[in-house]
Amino acid sequence: MNHESTPLLESLKAAVAAGEVTRREVLDAIGEEASAPRGPRRHLNLQTVLTIIGGIVVLVGIATYIGQFWAEFSDGVRVLITLSPAAAIFIWVRYLSRHDASRLLTRVLLLIPAFLMPTGFHVVLRLLDVHDAELAITLNALLNLAVFLGNWVLLREPLLYYFSVASGSAAYIAGTELLVAYDSGVFRAYRFIALGIALLAFGRDADKRGIPPQVLDFAGAALALASVFYLAAEKDQLGWLLAYPLLLGLSFWGAVAAQSRVLVAAGALFTIAYTSYLSSEFFADTIGWPFAIIIIGGVIMAVGRFSWKLGATLRRR
Repeated sequence: MNHESTPLLESLKAAVAAGEVTRREVLDAIGEEASAPRGPRRHLNLQTVLTIIGGIVVLVGIATYIGQFWAEFSDGVRVLITLSPAAAIFIWVRYLSRHDASRLLTRVLLLIPAFLMPTGFHVVLRLLDVHDAELAITLNALLNLAVFLGNWVLLREPLLYYFSVASGSAAYIAGTELLVAYDSGVFRAYRFIALGIALLAFGRDADKRGIPPQVLDFAGAALALASVFYLAAEKDQLGWLLAYPLLLGLSFWGAVAAQSRVLVAAGALFTIAYTSYLSSEFFADTIGWPFAIIIIGGVIMAVGRFSWKLGATLRRR
């Protein structure tokens, strides 16, 4: 076969470059999807198992040792035995990343500073006479955020991205408690709605960076939908109760737009919860519990069927 470019191929390349046609449309047209090259399949081998088990044993050993002698240590020793190993781990992981070491090993190692640093920073803040709980948690989370984010910039390890988002979320929750002295479930619900939207945004950013976004997508959708459901069900806010189907529809639309099956799962779970609430709140006393249960069961089957078909569609894309 002649491998030189033909006018047809040149025009096709130009159309793809101009955005008139996508690569996926070309592959679908020539039926090449099934023969597209796939990455190597990962297998669970002995090295992987031993690495995971070893990491768990190390974490348990560290926790046991620190917990056994914690009361006997001075604050200076407590800082030393928590923050020094964390710093050493980051240096070691940096060395391993330059020598193409197992990514699983680096991820297991990174769990150690994630466990040690909050404890160490807590002791440091106590030495600095920071005794207010919300302020201490906020500063602790910000310190963790700075360390994780700085190391993510250097290492580009997805686990550090997740730790950075988790630390920032903790700082946001504690910081808003500190700045807004408003003890209200409604206020907290709106705060968690904002956090859920932020997590969804971080999920899209992670996806663009090649980081698996599933954890962030599900956490964000679940947090936002659960908070709105709380406002509708527990606080009897009619506006949110009426708007909830629209939000569920948006979650399914977002699942298609983001090609995210975890968003389908989150939307399905809260569709079932919303339908169950409506049935028990408004229909159980009128049509009776047996018929309400039948309605709930039918909705669950319908949602399950819809979610399965939507998930199958996303898998084919």
